[in-house]
Parts: sequence; structure tokens; C-alpha cells
Amino acid sequence: PTDLSPSRRRPRRCCDVPRPAARTPFPTSRRPAHRDRARQVGAATRRGRCRASPVSGIRHSHHSRPGGIMTLGAPRITRDGDRYHLEYSEVYATDIDDLWSAVTTAERLSRWMATYRGDLREGGAWEVLGSDGEVWCRGVVTACTPPQSFTTTWHAVGEDPTELTVSLAPDAAGTRLTLSHHGIQSILYGAGWQTYLELLAQGLAAPDAVLVDDAAWDARFAQLRPVYDERFAALRD
Repeated sequence: PTDLSPSRRRPRRCCDVPRPAARTPFPTSRRPAHRDRARQVGAATRRGRCRASPVSGIRHSHHSRPGGIMTLGAPRITRDGDRYHLEYSEVYATDIDDLWSAVTTAERLSRWMATYRGDLREGGAWEVLGSDGEVWCRGVVTACTPPQSFTTTWHAVGEDPTELTVSLAPDAAGTRLTLSHHGIQSILYGAGWQTYLELLAQGLAAPDAVLVDDAAWDARFAQLRPVYDERFAALRD
């Protein structure tokens, strides 16, 4: 894919690396700005299509919830003053180029995350749109080494800027994805990120499935939230 908007300065393009996967980084993340502070995470996203993945999602050692959908292991959560650091580390049963494509291309991101626009090169700025067309998050790509990692600022509307890094590494069972979000204040990112990373696994397992469903997303978020509320509360004690 090409960049979505021109740049006057022409920063170094992530797609200069000769690999078959997409080279424009973009954060793999949560529902729009934690949805109107009552539901606190959400907004329907544009549905797209992606190329078939040769594998079936995350590794079999993960447990299942009702319906057979794979869940993630517990993330690492640490506290720094009034802010937190979240780190998820999961192995997805696919190769590194396929996973890089799934977390960095507009067409695939729109199936399990949100619609985005902007200059998605290193040094470029991007925005994420809700179903109403309003911007709910924006950032600047500060580093990119395809297909290993990218780092971007993450500035949700109404929140202070934070930093997001996504790293990929080969693993015997596929590819390990490590998602680190530094400086968050809202504890709702915990359940929000897990819900989205589960959708990523489903997208790898069933490339043609319709994954964006507000009611299902909100139901899963509601299931996960009490667990995360308890973990964050323990850090405040």
C-alpha cells in the first residue's frame, strides 16, 4: 500500500525495506477513545478484507472462552506515579510478514480496529476515526524497523499523550507480538487492548470473517473489565 497523504519533507519510508508485507506502521489498539466515558471504549469501524492467513490464530496453549474464541494470557502491568505501563506478549501462529501486515495496513486494521488516515511513514502523523467520522486518537510515528517493530505517540482525545511500541519476533510456534503502552492513566486500556488483540487472533484464523461488531465487542470488554479493575486496584493499594 502507498502512503495515504504526501509529506513535504519526505521522511524515510518504512516501505524502503524490500519485503512482501506492508511497511507503514500503525498502532494496534483499542476502541475509539474509550467510548464516550460511559461505555468508555468503542465505535464501529469500516469493514475491509485481507489476504488469507495460512494459520489458525494464536497458539493452542491459550485457554478458550465460550464459543471457542481464544483468549490472551495476563499482561504485565506496572505503575509509575499516577500512570501505568501495559505490556502484552503473545505468540500468533503465523509468519512475521503476515503479522506485520495485519497490524500495519489500513485494509486489515479496519477489520479489527478502526479506520485511519494520514502520513504513516516514520516521522509522519496519523489519525483514527470513529464511525461518526470524528477523530478520536492521533499520533506521530517516531521509529520503524519493518517487520520487527514500530513506535508511535498515542494521543487519544481528552487524554495526555502516551507512547506505544509494537514489536514482532520469530517464535517456534509462529511470531511473538509484544505490545507496550507507556504512560496511560485510564485503566480501561487493559480490557480494551485485550479485546482488540483477541480480534487480531480471530482475523488471522478466519480472514473473511466479519469481526467488527459493537455489541460483541462491548460484551467482551464488559467480561474482561472486572479482572482488570481488580489488577489496577491492587497496584494503587
